[in-house]
Amino acid sequence: GNPIECRRHAAEETALLLAQAMKRNIRCIAFCKTRCLVEWVYERTVKTLRSDESTEHLAKSVESYRGGYTAEARREIERRLFSNQLLAVVGTSALEL
Repeated sequence: GNPIECRRHAAEETALLLAQAMKRNIRCIAFCKTRCLVEWVYERTVKTLRSDESTEHLAKSVESYRGGYTAEARREIERRLFSNQLLAVVGTSALEL
């Protein structure tokens, strides 16, 4: 087919790649420029994981991280990330490692 017709938005590609990496047990962080993109990529990643019985259990292993969350919520996500409870995080530059 025509390659132009098959092209996806970068955020769509990010969500699909993140889900594929998680399926292979690869820990990842996906950075997005805006809060809106963080939430979109996060939701699309979760939807992709939940659409397949073999990966639906991974949906709880991805989290979004952005400004606007309380300090407590951000610390909890960081704790889960650094204790290997999360396989992936979609975040803005608010995630400072």
